Amino acid sequence: MPELSPMLATAGTEAVVAGPDWTHEFKWDGIRVLFVVDDDGHRLLTRNGNDVAVAWPELDPLAAALPSGTVLDGEVVVLDDDLRPDFARIARRMHVRNTMRIATLRQTHPGQFMAFDLLRRRGEMVVDRALEDRRAALADLVPSGGAWAVSPVVADMATILAVVDDRAMEGIVSKRRGSPYRPGVRSRDWRKLRRVREADAVVVGWRGIDGARTGPVGSLALARWDPEAVDWIALGSVGSGLTAQEGERLHALVSSRPVPVGDVPTLPDGFVPTDPRVVVRVAYLEATPQGHFRHPVYRGERVDIDPRDVTDEP
Repeated sequence: MPELSPMLATAGTEAVVAGPDWTHEFKWDGIRVLFVVDDDGHRLLTRNGNDVAVAWPELDPLAAALPSGTVLDGEVVVLDDDLRPDFARIARRMHVRNTMRIATLRQTHPGQFMAFDLLRRRGEMVVDRALEDRRAALADLVPSGGAWAVSPVVADMATILAVVDDRAMEGIVSKRRGSPYRPGVRSRDWRKLRRVREADAVVVGWRGIDGARTGPVGSLALARWDPEAVDWIALGSVGSGLTAQEGERLHALVSSRPVPVGDVPTLPDGFVPTDPRVVVRVAYLEATPQGHFRHPVYRGERVDIDPRDVTDEP
């Protein structure tokens, strides 16, 4: 359903979003979901349309408290010991569907839902209403307490950036006052400003440990999709941060997905091409002049977004 697609942000700068026309929120570095409640129950729909509600039973009470016909936009996050969003921790829960394993991880890596927008209220679509009106309705709708909260809004950009820098958070999302919600649209009314350098990338090749062409995976060749060139753009490779266990798991994914030559960028020597369907998150120091990640570190696989949505330059 087109109305059940999240609105997306474009890249911004402090100069672009300065002034009274903008409000600012934390960029949560979690799994973006639409929280759907209807007469059949509830769903947590990721950007690629997968329902991950079964993985997050701690959010069931929120679904029970919301009226049928509700659609919220937000992110599921897992916090570290300093109460900062930790993508590596959420990645450990992202693939799990075994109920016993979920019960254990719920105790060690509890999830929280941070709600930041409202698409539907009691069956009525509200996407054409102003941002401030939707936020006010959201605050009235979401009960306090539990493993959820309404994401705070800060009027002063300098104030929220100071908090982000002090806590080493990913960044902020700035939103234009009075703007509507446009499902599925990457809009200039929402602007993301990164502070900690992390990015998503698509796996287009792999290499075993010490250059082997067998598993476990020791390195991944990375790329992003360029919709203007209609092609994959190489981002370099990553090996740091890959554990033996994760390398084995990834090998089962990438080695079973061969790809015809020419459908991915030219790979570094020794890399085996793979169908570009696996998305990962990496942290990196900076981008090289060629647009590759410098000193990247593997953070975890993403299963919540489509590879062709990975379009941002480092």
